[in-house]
Amino acid sequence: MNKPTDISEQIDAYILQTMTSDQRIGFEQQLAQNPVLAQEVKMQSQVVEAMLVYSQTLEIKQKLNGFHAQMDVANIRKITLQANTRQIEWWNYAKISAVAASISLLIMFMGFYINDKQQNAQTYRMLANNLNKINSIGKQQQSIWKRMSSNENEANTTEAISNGTGFPISTNGYLLTSYHLVKNAENIRIVDNEKKYYKAQLIEKDEQKDIAIIKIIDSNFKSFETLPYAFKRKPSKLGEYVYTLGYPKQDIVFGEGSISSTSGFQNDSATYQISIPLNPGNSGSPLIDNQGNLLGMIVSKNTLNDNAGFAVKSTYLIGLLDSLQRHHQDLKGNIVPSRKNNFKNTNKVQQIDQIQKFIYRIEVY
Repeated sequence: MNKPTDISEQIDAYILQTMTSDQRIGFEQQLAQNPVLAQEVKMQSQVVEAMLVYSQTLEIKQKLNGFHAQMDVANIRKITLQANTRQIEWWNYAKISAVAASISLLIMFMGFYINDKQQNAQTYRMLANNLNKINSIGKQQQSIWKRMSSNENEANTTEAISNGTGFPISTNGYLLTSYHLVKNAENIRIVDNEKKYYKAQLIEKDEQKDIAIIKIIDSNFKSFETLPYAFKRKPSKLGEYVYTLGYPKQDIVFGEGSISSTSGFQNDSATYQISIPLNPGNSGSPLIDNQGNLLGMIVSKNTLNDNAGFAVKSTYLIGLLDSLQRHHQDLKGNIVPSRKNNFKNTNKVQQIDQIQKFIYRIEVY
């Protein structure tokens, strides 16, 4: 069987189940990594389903005699195609139009049934309703293609299942965040403080400590020249001042406090207890000292105290990253924790101004 060449042919072949087993597996991997493609397949399936439901309501004995005389088929084709057919670039794919494919299927369907001359007002209304449904789906499709082909890097309007915070380990697009945030993610999208969006995927995890490593896999992403903070390689002391930057809402939020205990929940020596009020969305936020060093990562709120939370220590994070590099050749050299601190002789406001550029909102779909 020949492999479908453009994305519209692949969608049709997937829905109609004409792909080979290998082709289907490969396409489903694309769906898992691409939320926009997955949404397009869903919409295309709705079009096919609408036509199948309609076709089942028509008995052969109720062929549409006279329907053609009542309906200006040529005009409907013209209007529908004008409203829904346009070719755009799907990143590096050939120019395609899934809406045009949908309308082509509709016109084939109409041509099959519109052949005799018997009046049937009820059937006319049913067809009109289905045309409205397909037209509505077509408009949604156009909106998706427009968003994804835009040079303005617009946000996905689909509501995220959950959201949190993440920050870079090193300059090449590897980030730390909380595992509970991304563990059930079909798709991960991150956004920076300039509202630029990038695709990402889960690379490694430490379920016990609620740590995840994700990687930016977007061609629009450019590696950082350097990171402004350094991972602190010694434990911090009780009472030390700390602050965090995260995304409990759409805009980045600053919170401050101190290390209230050098051990976490149930005396866990790998975490700190901190006196910073936390909210959903703070998970994965960096914990920073007054010199701009990274002391750890926020993992949870203390459910018994609204003004306290827990953070995995930087010393544990460094040990985890070193271990992963030793055991995974593809990660060697890619997740080396930053050692250089660029905040000598700077105050807190100056630090925050630089660090917030490296803090990402994590959106899970």
